[in-house]
Amino acid sequence: MQRYLRPENCKNMIAFIDDLHMPMTKTKKATSTSLELLRDFMITGGWHITKGLTFRRIFDTFIFASATDSTLLSKRLIHHFTFLGLDLPTRETIHSIFKVYCDLIVIKWGSDIQQFSGKICDTLVEFYSKIKDS
Repeated sequence: MQRYLRPENCKNMIAFIDDLHMPMTKTKKATSTSLELLRDFMITGGWHITKGLTFRRIFDTFIFASATDSTLLSKRLIHHFTFLGLDLPTRETIHSIFKVYCDLIVIKWGSDIQQFSGKICDTLVEFYSKIKDS
């Protein structure tokens, strides 16, 4: 049995974990187990394999994760990550982004609909804001 894992041809692997604070499991015990396995990897660089009682080291692998609420994560886990905090875009920025998309979409339609591009954009921004705030 191979005692290490690594990407082929001297490459690096990036693993991205979306919503680190919400692992998809059915029980709380399974949730903490999956996060503890990740923490174990961050500390030791691999995992202990219970079958055969061996240690499998993982090389050239980088973990990136996102979490919207890091307070739900244990301090034992999060101190292995470097945090980058990003602010949510302002309403004006969202409106500018939506306006570009609206204009690109309605350009294919007739002038009867094109004249409502601004109102469509305003409605989409309002809808986005209500969903974001709920």
